[in-house]
Amino acid sequence: MPKFPSQIEIIHQLTEAGFTQKQAEVQAKIVTDVREQNLSTKEDLKQVDFSTERNFSKLKKKIDNMAQELKNDNKIIRKEIELLESKISSKIFVIMSSLLGAFTIVQKYLLP
Repeated sequence: MPKFPSQIEIIHQLTEAGFTQKQAEVQAKIVTDVREQNLSTKEDLKQVDFSTERNFSKLKKKIDNMAQELKNDNKIIRKEIELLESKISSKIFVIMSSLLGAFTIVQKYLLP
């Protein structure tokens, strides 16, 4: 992996290229500051990787918990649907029985 030149090496290269000592020092300072502010170290990347893995793990647990909650909710809803179906069937039976009784009465007493 390429090694970045030190501030002293940058100053030396710039003065050899014709910069004054002061110009070379200012340029070297700027380059060094930019490098320190914008480059990530291996340790920075390891920290980001660790943080990402930790966040992914937390997210996976949340998703797993939500999936389990959805399964539980689904079971509850299915039971409620079954109960409602049973109630509706019972009511339909009562209505059909009433209609049959009414039809029998009409047939017996009102039809010749």
